[in-house]
Amino acid sequence: LQLAVPASNGTVKKFRTVTSAIRTCEEARQIGQSLNAETTENESLPFSTLPPKVMELLRDLPTGRATPVFGTPQTTMKVLVICARKPAQAAAPT
Repeated sequence: LQLAVPASNGTVKKFRTVTSAIRTCEEARQIGQSLNAETTENESLPFSTLPPKVMELLRDLPTGRATPVFGTPQTTMKVLVICARKPAQAAAPT
């Protein structure tokens, strides 16, 4: 789940504060709604397809918690929340 909001003078600190308190994906959705954030959900995104910097953010992130705020501070702030982890499927033997 990704929450994204436009950056402005008063929103940077507030966004950091409220997203650091996220403990579940339902909370993340509610916070996104209260902030009028753009919310994007992707139910099946293989970890191996993510950019290295995003992999680093998510590797040890507990399920339901938000990443630190990232993005372009002058334009957009974002956080990611992992709602569920599925084990990687091993390739079938040929």
